[in-house]
Amino acid sequence: MTTDKLLATQGYVVGVEISGSGSHLSVALADLNGTLLYKARHPLEYVPDSETVLRLVDDMFAEVAAPGRLQDGRLLRVGVAVGGLVDTTHGVVRTLHHAHGWDNFPLQEYLEEKLDVPCIIDNNANAVALAEVQCGAGAGERDVLYVGLGRGIGGGMVLDGKIYHGATCLAGEIGHILVKENGPKCSCGGFGHL
Repeated sequence: MTTDKLLATQGYVVGVEISGSGSHLSVALADLNGTLLYKARHPLEYVPDSETVLRLVDDMFAEVAAPGRLQDGRLLRVGVAVGGLVDTTHGVVRTLHHAHGWDNFPLQEYLEEKLDVPCIIDNNANAVALAEVQCGAGAGERDVLYVGLGRGIGGGMVLDGKIYHGATCLAGEIGHILVKENGPKCSCGGFGHL
């Protein structure tokens, strides 16, 4: 995700959140000022496969971006926050540690073809870090480290007002830092992670 502003003065954006297990999905419609206009949320009581998640996202997107809701312009961009490892350079979900069927999934390409709208995907902690810098607790700051505590531990870094991904798109990913040699098994299959 980038801090670049859209050049349009009218239109809408859609935000999509896919949790690390795929069981919590949200799709929201906002105007260009960031005002939330409509939101659909579908928590599931099971960990779904990638096909189920994509079908639900499609349904929620259709609900959120129904023609009656887009009266003052068109949909300009879709931003997707994913609770897993994301290669933002290539628009690929590398893995979701709590779900199957996502390894090296080209989510950006999939959504752009399906929706015919430019899409941006990134890790959910990176997206939150950027949001905090732009309009939250870190507003006015140029450098922020965000730490998210939920089912897992996530981190996102903003340096000089932009998300810092690092050479492998893993900068800020503190949840899988080794803290104890041969420690308890992590959900990713490794041992001794934070």
